[in-house]
Amino acid sequence: MSGSSSVFRAAFQGLSYPSVFHNRSSSSTIYPANHDNPKLDAFESHVCEELRRLEECGNYLSADWLRQALDVCLYVHSMVEENFPHIGKNSKWVNEHLEDMVKLLDICNALRESMSDIKQYKVELQLIVHGFQGCGPIGARQLLRARTALGNFNDPSAKAKEASEGKSRLENCSSMLRRMGERLVAPPSDAATASGGAAFLEPIYASKALMVFVCGVLVAAISTKSKRHLPQLCAGQTAWACSLQTLHHKVKEEIEKGRNKGTTCTLLYELKAVDSSSRSLYDLVNKLINSKSVPPNESQALELRQSVQSLRNCISELESGTAPFERQISEIFRVLVSGRMALLDVLSYS
Repeated sequence: MSGSSSVFRAAFQGLSYPSVFHNRSSSSTIYPANHDNPKLDAFESHVCEELRRLEECGNYLSADWLRQALDVCLYVHSMVEENFPHIGKNSKWVNEHLEDMVKLLDICNALRESMSDIKQYKVELQLIVHGFQGCGPIGARQLLRARTALGNFNDPSAKAKEASEGKSRLENCSSMLRRMGERLVAPPSDAATASGGAAFLEPIYASKALMVFVCGVLVAAISTKSKRHLPQLCAGQTAWACSLQTLHHKVKEEIEKGRNKGTTCTLLYELKAVDSSSRSLYDLVNKLINSKSVPPNESQALELRQSVQSLRNCISELESGTAPFERQISEIFRVLVSGRMALLDVLSYS
């Protein structure tokens, strides 16, 4: 992550901006300057470029897109400490920001717990898939064990109970993010404030707005609630804020499409694929047992093994897609703690 952090630090040192993600073009969009300070202009231009790339990626509810979005959050947060010595004594705005950092830490903890739930879900399904391994014929006991285990994931009452257990955690996250989004207030911009130090609050403000947005998308993607909403953002009229609003609108449209279907499944593509594949395998096993086709004939055995393989592939895609999340969320937590301590330290000596 130190390499990622250097990307934005380079902008504040007047260095060229290297490519961070794969498949990026070497050219960069030039955004109009809004500040007298070239470092702040460079920051804004780079944030706009990252948001544009996220917008062009599409598939906003995929693990790959969320991974890139979380990386952008880390890039921005990794350099905001550069601005702390310049912010002066904007006590009211800064104090509110410090309070919001505590809320974001709580949200990170809740998201880490949710990621652990997903990991446990994946492990339990892997055990079911493992039970079908072997070259011998599939017997009645094997099918009955699989039906019982899969039934825990596919029975409506069991799913409702599981959803309710994790619902309050994500609901709290969603509520906190919604309130933070509604209360986002641009930093003071008048030159008299803190001897012009207000301009250096803009990167701090951008980092918080981006964090609220990306965490909101992640919560909406992994929630099992049928009503999912992104936090509204009032980020101002700067170039990066307009880019963020455009991206927010497109992601919101994709979430609304899934929400309008009234599904209680998650919207995260890879997790939804696992749920669907698990359901298909459960239905097939149940059909074989109810029809007393045990052991299954050659055609049925082939269909069963194909269904098992499909679930195995979906689990593998979920694992590779979401594995970085836990590390990224932990790193965001660390950066938030470090940033809050550094900000308090600067304020105590200002």
